[in-house]
Amino acid sequence: MSTSLTVPQRAGRVVVSDLDIKTLGPCRHPSPLAPRLGKAAFHYVGKADRVLLDDRLSRFAEPSLELSRIPAFELAGPRDHILFEPGKLRCGVVTCGGLCPGINNVIRGLVLELTEGYGVADVIGFRYGYEGLVGGRGHEPVELTASVVADIHHEGGTTLGTSRGDQDPREMVDRLEKLDVGVLFVVGGDGTLRGAMKLVGEIVRRDRLISVIGIPKTIDNDIHFIDKSFIRSVPASPTDSLYCWNMARNAVHAAMAGNTEMLIGRWHGRFVHVPMALATRYRKQVDTAGDLWMSVVESTGQPMSWAT
Repeated sequence: MSTSLTVPQRAGRVVVSDLDIKTLGPCRHPSPLAPRLGKAAFHYVGKADRVLLDDRLSRFAEPSLELSRIPAFELAGPRDHILFEPGKLRCGVVTCGGLCPGINNVIRGLVLELTEGYGVADVIGFRYGYEGLVGGRGHEPVELTASVVADIHHEGGTTLGTSRGDQDPREMVDRLEKLDVGVLFVVGGDGTLRGAMKLVGEIVRRDRLISVIGIPKTIDNDIHFIDKSFIRSVPASPTDSLYCWNMARNAVHAAMAGNTEMLIGRWHGRFVHVPMALATRYRKQVDTAGDLWMSVVESTGQPMSWAT
């Protein structure tokens, strides 16, 4: 069960191992992005820079503090080597939960980065959320190509459709195995990510090589370690579109490097890898000593609290 805590309270309970990212195996294939991006754009596998969980200077005033004991997120971005062979890989995309702007931008970004960036020729979309991952419901997957997604970012909602509610992870993995899907991108909120973790659990039980990567989408602002959420089912603004594109391309980089059971987050202005278990562990709560609440107090003139 998740616990309601403020940001400082949550950060204080996180240890280094909580931020470890799961991988499916060694990365042996040189990244096809190298000729276009150049060496400076890449992180070396296993040696990526990290973003501190707590970036306050006072944190480093402790004389006995060792760098290896400081919790820090793995920085997102392209790796110099990848796990999957793009020409042999099939990827799937599913969107779940409520509607909000930017979902189609994310779908478009995933498809374009996979196909145009990495050379993955086979990308499919599952219709109507997790229901589409269950056989016998009449929701056949659709082919997603660069031409199919070219203009979907001009529309609100999700071109794949959506639904709410859990599905049997055994049936969903059956579907992934039958379709030979090696990477599944899951776009959704807190409940969707919890469903993705059950999916990963079944994949691990079967010892299958399938990566599951989350792209956070929430109208409730209930996912931790992202600094933005969306609130309407209309086409995304230019700023939101760029944000969604960056979330999508970093999700693809993570997947191609063989990471799994993680999502793309944003912390201290940098895109990072966040374990799903950590992102869903706590419920957000307003910090009455933080900047957000102070701005409310200053703008409204109300008391700091009404507690007696």
